[in-house]
Amino acid sequence: MARASRFSPWRTPRDELQAMFVARQGLLNDLTGWVKRAAETKSRHHTLIVGQRGAGKTHLLALLYHRASDLIHDGSRLQLARLPEDPLTIISYGRLLGAILKTLGAGNPVGLEDELEHRINQLFKSHGVIVVFAENMDEIFTQIGIDGQRRLRSFLQSSPALLLMATTTTLDRSMTDQASPFYDYFSTLKLAPLTPDQAKELIAKIAATRHDELLSAQLALPIAQNRLTAIQRLTGGQPRLLVTFGQIIRPDDIHKMGDVLHETLDDLTPYYQDRLRQLSAQQRLIVDALANADHCMSNQDLAAQLQLQQTSVARSIGELKELGWVVSVVTPWKDLLDGRRSFYELAEPLAAMAFQIKDSVDESLGVVIDFLVWLAAEVTRQMDTTFGNDQSVGVARRLTGLPDRNALELFGEVDDAISALSSGDAKPIMALPTLVRSALAEQWDTAACANSTSSPTVGLRCEIHEVALAEMGSVPHEPQTSQWIARAENLAESAQPAAMSLWSRWSLHARRFDEANSIAALAIPTSA
Repeated sequence: MARASRFSPWRTPRDELQAMFVARQGLLNDLTGWVKRAAETKSRHHTLIVGQRGAGKTHLLALLYHRASDLIHDGSRLQLARLPEDPLTIISYGRLLGAILKTLGAGNPVGLEDELEHRINQLFKSHGVIVVFAENMDEIFTQIGIDGQRRLRSFLQSSPALLLMATTTTLDRSMTDQASPFYDYFSTLKLAPLTPDQAKELIAKIAATRHDELLSAQLALPIAQNRLTAIQRLTGGQPRLLVTFGQIIRPDDIHKMGDVLHETLDDLTPYYQDRLRQLSAQQRLIVDALANADHCMSNQDLAAQLQLQQTSVARSIGELKELGWVVSVVTPWKDLLDGRRSFYELAEPLAAMAFQIKDSVDESLGVVIDFLVWLAAEVTRQMDTTFGNDQSVGVARRLTGLPDRNALELFGEVDDAISALSSGDAKPIMALPTLVRSALAEQWDTAACANSTSSPTVGLRCEIHEVALAEMGSVPHEPQTSQWIARAENLAESAQPAAMSLWSRWSLHARRFDEANSIAALAIPTSA
């Protein structure tokens, strides 16, 4: 059986495309209906499918192509013109018309623009509406220029010959500027990232298509769901990346996640660098600042760091949002933040990583991955299964008695941030690494932990301390041990038995036996 192409759904058999199609059946039905209506009426629903690289735009367009072929088989008067996926040679309006004619087998596609338009109109009268499947429409618009855009818009308005079904990674100014010929012209369909449940459905369909019985069986286990949740956060829910990472959710393959991540980033880095070169100098500075900070930043933060005017930064942020580089941060803790500040981060999680490791290997990536897997396990109360057997970086350290300082530092930062949050200060949690903060935010309302039935905040902190104790090993290490004792004392202010027990255990770890016994005695309720 042919395997699905990693980069080109056009080369993938239709049955496999359909077998791997999730979440967007409604969109496909709508698109099919618009094509059918075009064959029967003069209604033209010119459509632009918008999504990041790997969001599934080509997958959707390819299935629509097959659906349109079915309509032709059933008697609809349609013609299908699929333009090259990389439209490098479509550098003028005339060449765009020529490319359409060439795909229809209409002889030599050379001539004056008026002549090419006439030939297209004649084909329409003879055989029906021409459905043009075009990818990277933003590139085509840039290459044909403003004059070519005006000619195309005029032809689409004067003739019903064409129906455009196109994709783009971003809505650039050729589509959003009010002075643009195509301002507010297309019906736009923005592809949302896949949710964890949809990601699981996608991987399950791939496993079934490839007769991977082991992967199908593993998907039923809680440990696989925890890993898949972490992968969904890491990839931003983009289908192509989920397919790449989805093969490493088995217990024996989890250690490959770091290798797959670095390989993927090696593939993506040239793509992101090419996109970066298309930005203005100030826009590049902002993207670079957000990537290197690895946490969300406000306009004020960016202006101060880059020594720019806030109004200028705000304008560039707005432009970067339109271009799909930057998104506003939505957080459950907004009431604890300065309402005058808005926070921003890069839209694609892997973009920041690609820039961070383009010149060197970022060792912290493995720690962040471990945290994401751990958090997914904790919020589903699977710590015994996942962290005990699935921690990919801790076994050797525990054998030698040496703690992982990076892991301890990260968990310490998270514990401090949650502690500050419970005191009404959300600034530390907003300064956490983007993936960590967003994972905490997504799970906040359901973050009930096994050690607490009253407060998710206290319960989550208790689980963090459990992990830190395990990471520390059997030998106290300063100043880390004292720092964690201070955190445990702060946690014990909640008066929760689990928190008091942790304070006692940290003291015991530090060989402070009398102190540990005293704390333990406080945790034991006195009898009446």
